[in-house]
Amino acid sequence: MIKKHKILFVIRATNHILYFQSIIEALRKNKHQINVVFDKDCSSKPLSYVSKFVDKKIAINFAPRSDSKIRKVLFYIQDTLSYRNYFKIKTQSVFYRDRWKRNLAWPIRLFLNIPGITPLILTKLVGKVLEFIVKTAPAEKESIEYILNFKPDVLIASPCDFGFSSADLEYLRAAKKLGIPTVIPVFSWDNLTTKGLIHIKPDKLLVWNKVQSLEAQTVHNIKKEDIEITGSPFFDSWFQYSRSLSSKLKFCKKLGLNPNYPIITYLGSSVDTAGDERWLITKIREALDKNKSLKNTQIIVRPHPHNSSFYQNFTLPNLVVYPKRGTLPDEKKARQLFYDCLMFSLAVVGVNTSGMIDAMILNRPTIAMITKQYSKTQDQAEHFQQLITHKAIAFIKSPDELVAYLALLLEGKDRFKENRLKFIRNFIRPKGLERLAGEIAANIIEKLAQQ
Repeated sequence: MIKKHKILFVIRATNHILYFQSIIEALRKNKHQINVVFDKDCSSKPLSYVSKFVDKKIAINFAPRSDSKIRKVLFYIQDTLSYRNYFKIKTQSVFYRDRWKRNLAWPIRLFLNIPGITPLILTKLVGKVLEFIVKTAPAEKESIEYILNFKPDVLIASPCDFGFSSADLEYLRAAKKLGIPTVIPVFSWDNLTTKGLIHIKPDKLLVWNKVQSLEAQTVHNIKKEDIEITGSPFFDSWFQYSRSLSSKLKFCKKLGLNPNYPIITYLGSSVDTAGDERWLITKIREALDKNKSLKNTQIIVRPHPHNSSFYQNFTLPNLVVYPKRGTLPDEKKARQLFYDCLMFSLAVVGVNTSGMIDAMILNRPTIAMITKQYSKTQDQAEHFQQLITHKAIAFIKSPDELVAYLALLLEGKDRFKENRLKFIRNFIRPKGLERLAGEIAANIIEKLAQQ
C-alpha cells in the first residue's frame, strides 16, 4: 500500500498547468494531498482555468510572494548568470543569448552595455562570486511561512529557469533551506538549452530522455545521479486520447474546405522563432498553384497561440486561417479540432514548433521548411538538432521541393514513417510507448517523499 503524502507543486504560471497535468493526475490517483500554487504576476489565466484540468480535491491558489526591492538584486544576479552561461554553450545559436538579453530588466541591460562589462562577468572569479551570492541567499519569508504551514513531504517546482522573479524558483530555494526533498520536472523539449540556468539544484531533476540528461549535466552542472529519465509528461495526453475522429464532411464544412481535395496543415511558430511567416505560406501556395495535380490542395494555417496577429486579415485562395487567434489544444473542443486538422491532413508543415511532435505522435507526415531566414532557430538550435539527428521529419528547402514531396505522399510513399516512431521511442517515450511518463514521474516523487 502506498503511503499518503503531502505534496506541494509550485508552477510558474496558470497557463502552464497542461505541462504537468499528467504528473498531478498520477499523484492524485494514489490519494496524496496536493496543493498547487502559481505565481500571480506570471499568470495570464485565472485559477478557474486551472480547475478545468485538476481534480476538485486538489487545492489551487496563488503563492504568497515578497515584493522586497532587495530581492530584485538577487534576481538581477541570477539573470546575469544565465546570460553568462549562454557563452559557455558553444553549440547553441546566439539567437537565444541575444533574446535573453533583450528580455532582461532594463537595469541589467544598461549594465551589460557598459564597455568591458561582458568580458568581466565572463571571468571565473566574477562567476564564482555571483554563484556564491545566489547559493547563500536567504529564502523569502513568505515562501518559508507557506511551506512551514503546509508541511509538505516533497516540493515540486517548475520550470525554475525562465528568469527574473518567479515563485517556482523561490519556493524551491525555501524548500532546500528547510531540508524538504525537491523535484524539478523539465518543462519542454528545448527548456534546458534555450532558457536560463537552474540556479538551485533539486534533489531530483526529471528529464524526458538521455539527450536532456546530458544537457542537464553539461549546461546546468547537475550530477548524473540526481537525474531521472521519465519520458515527456506533457505529451501523455496524446497517448491517452480517445482519438474519435470527426466526420471529414462536417469538419470541411466547418472550415469551408472541399473534402474531395488534399489538405495540408501549416503549424505556426512562436514570434521569436519565426516572426511573420506569411511570406513562406504565400510561396507554398504559389508553388501548389503551379502544379496541375496539387493545385487544388488546401492549406489550413494554425497560428501559434502567441503569434496570431499577422493572420487576422490574411487571405489566399484555397487557404483558411483557423482558429484566427490561435489556441492551445487544451479543452475538449480545441483538442478535437487540432486532432482533426492533423488527421485529415496529407502532411503537417512548419518552421520549428512543438506542434510537430504532436503530429509525429499521431504518425502524421511532418515537414520542416528550412530557410536561411530561420537558420538561427532551426539548424543552429540545439533542440532542433534532435529532429535532424533522428531524421524524423522531412527537411524541405523550397516550396517547389515541398510540392514534389507532397506528390510522393499522395502515392503513399512515406519514407520517414519508421524514423518518426524511432524518435518518439527515444525522445518522448524512452521508458516504453505504453508507460505514461506522468506515472513514472509520480513514482520517483513518491519514493523521494518517503526518504
